[in-house]
Amino acid sequence: MNYNKKHYKIKIISFLIAILMVLDTAPIAYGATTTKLNFSVDDVIDKTSQYIINSSKSYNSPWAILGLARSEVSVDSEYYEKYYTNLEQLLEDKSGVLNERMYSDYSGAILALSAIGKDPTNIVGYNLLEKLADFNNVVAQGINGAVWALLAIDACDYEIPQVDNISNITTREKLINYILSREIIGGGWSMGETTPDPDVTAMVMQALAKYNGLPNVEVSVERGLTWLSTAQQNNGGYESWETKNSESDSQVIVALCSLGINPQTDVMFVKQTSNNVLSNIINNFYVSSGGFMHTEKTSVDGLATIQGFHALVAYDRLLKGKPSLYNMSDVEKKYDDNNQTNDTTSTQTAYENKFTDIEQDTEKESIIYLNGEGIIKGMTETLFAPEDNITRAQFAALISRALSLEEVKTNSFSDVADENWFSGYVGAVQSAKIVLGYEDGTFRPANYITRQEAALMVARAAKILGIDTSVDNAEIINTLCQFVDYVECDDWSMEAMASCIKNGYIPDEEMNIYPKRDASRSEIAGMVYRMLKD
Repeated sequence: MNYNKKHYKIKIISFLIAILMVLDTAPIAYGATTTKLNFSVDDVIDKTSQYIINSSKSYNSPWAILGLARSEVSVDSEYYEKYYTNLEQLLEDKSGVLNERMYSDYSGAILALSAIGKDPTNIVGYNLLEKLADFNNVVAQGINGAVWALLAIDACDYEIPQVDNISNITTREKLINYILSREIIGGGWSMGETTPDPDVTAMVMQALAKYNGLPNVEVSVERGLTWLSTAQQNNGGYESWETKNSESDSQVIVALCSLGINPQTDVMFVKQTSNNVLSNIINNFYVSSGGFMHTEKTSVDGLATIQGFHALVAYDRLLKGKPSLYNMSDVEKKYDDNNQTNDTTSTQTAYENKFTDIEQDTEKESIIYLNGEGIIKGMTETLFAPEDNITRAQFAALISRALSLEEVKTNSFSDVADENWFSGYVGAVQSAKIVLGYEDGTFRPANYITRQEAALMVARAAKILGIDTSVDNAEIINTLCQFVDYVECDDWSMEAMASCIKNGYIPDEEMNIYPKRDASRSEIAGMVYRMLKD
């Protein structure tokens, strides 16, 4: 993934511009002093949550439920149950039809149900995901419908139902392509105008964050970030329709946090040395008793309050290294999955090939197995991207899932922070002594992993599983010398390379082992699969 490199380049350019424009001020950098917040993030979350809970309308608002459930606020379970029973009654009264035009209503309900661990596929007999199966209906609402549908089905990696009487079934690829096709020349998105809008641009990037490893998505996200940085005002905030408002700020905060960008300290989004979007929304739109105004010096607004709450919760989750606002992978399900692991039929279904680009790949079986086990995922619903490279952070996550290691935070590496999505995985593989890092105290998470680095980690992982990975000096020489490029192996990797070849984790059909070549997703899948089967 080249996202970090490209984003870094843009930061450097922004940094240089800032120096040229403001020669008499200190340069902006990570951790630089920012505008003081009038209220702490914890205080804003606490008081705003109470404002939302005390509002009778919030019982029926999926967006209120979503925000509260994704926060660390203590909420009585009866509050969530009231939303659930109200939704059940609404579906019964309306024969399963929440809205005939705005299919984002179904997406909102799916997100809320996912956040509280409820099953959106069976609520009083209705499967809400079926409503998103008709692509034509979803995008009839425009880009808004596509964005929320993508966020909803990705919340818990839901499968989109195949409905017989629908000719144009929704897929993740269709939604992504639809969204990308609506990008405005120069970067950014809007509801239909030719000028980008910060709200819509930010919402799009929230939905695309998961797919930022895809080249076509990556370049669009970068253009969107550049436009958002340019559109940001000197006070750190944004405006839509020539009006400064808190909702625009809120959506941008959620978007940046979804991409792992700190909105308070990132050089692209700090203006005049200290102003940022977080300080702007808290200092200019937050009401001390709880809640947010739509525009400055007005009264608390319901929609602005919920969106502002989402923004602060998203920021809090980023700082604590938790999955992003719409990533429900950390939610405990309060229902039984339809696909039980001890059911022969469902297990067979789980291992079906979902990817169209691995038919001719030599590691097809490995990819299908690991995907079925939840160890490795595709870049989209139908694309695995077998030839793409894999970063050290991604590999740490893969090995952690393969060995079912518990995530552990680490402060051993200068370039791994608690808020990084991979921090827990890196800590896990470090604790298991699978990864030791570099002599300079770095982990280098964005670096692509080479084949010899992968071999070392796989050999260490295999040893944890009780597999005999030992090879003596004679075996190392006899094993490696059959490859013409074995001399390229670094000394520290030779034993691991020989062990992986001996145990069959690295195929030996070729004349070369390419120790210093960046490993592909396909190659890594094959190595890990054969280790697990061993």
